[in-house]
Amino acid sequence: MITCIGDSFTAGAELDDVNLAWPILLGNLLNCKITNLGKGGTCNDRILKRAMDATFIKSSDLIIVAWSTPVRSEIADANGVFNYWPGKNLLWVNDNYRKDITRLTTVFESDNLYKWAHRRWLRSIILLQTFFKAHNQRYLMIQGHGSQIENHKWIVNTDLHRDLADHIDPEFLFGWPVEGIVEWVGDAPRGQHGHPLELGQQRIAEKLNEHIRNLGWLP
Repeated sequence: MITCIGDSFTAGAELDDVNLAWPILLGNLLNCKITNLGKGGTCNDRILKRAMDATFIKSSDLIIVAWSTPVRSEIADANGVFNYWPGKNLLWVNDNYRKDITRLTTVFESDNLYKWAHRRWLRSIILLQTFFKAHNQRYLMIQGHGSQIENHKWIVNTDLHRDLADHIDPEFLFGWPVEGIVEWVGDAPRGQHGHPLELGQQRIAEKLNEHIRNLGWLP
């Protein structure tokens, strides 16, 4: 079984039928059962937790981690109700916490925040790769929307975050550092909110299918 974990690009947002999302299409190509744990608006904090959970229960022959944009964060209000910002509404966040988040948005465009978020994400990649290796869990990572932009800014063009990037194993982070879901979708039609529709989802599945077969992971 293959477990896929990611955000709305993995969940199949804006598709008329979520069975047309790339994880399901990939399962059909590989003739393999798929568990799709994609969730709209999710952040890399949740993706990291779900990947660890899937490893602990030892139910997956392969875990595919589709990282989200690095600036998303998991938050909780005073009642402990978790949500994700940005990319998810804040209906369950109380007024005081909402004010704090609004204050944060005033610095959202600053380089310092993007720099911090990108480094946090790189550490998550390194930690999860190390965790998978320690537990003998076969895995593949891919990049979702937003991450390649940050990679260009902080690694490719400036080498500023090279101290962390050099510890990432590119063999199992397909397309690292500048290629991922967005590039594979290309000029395929998108929904109103930018999510790939049927053709784009098909292109993602075909790209992964080819890569997995090239790795020799099929009987």
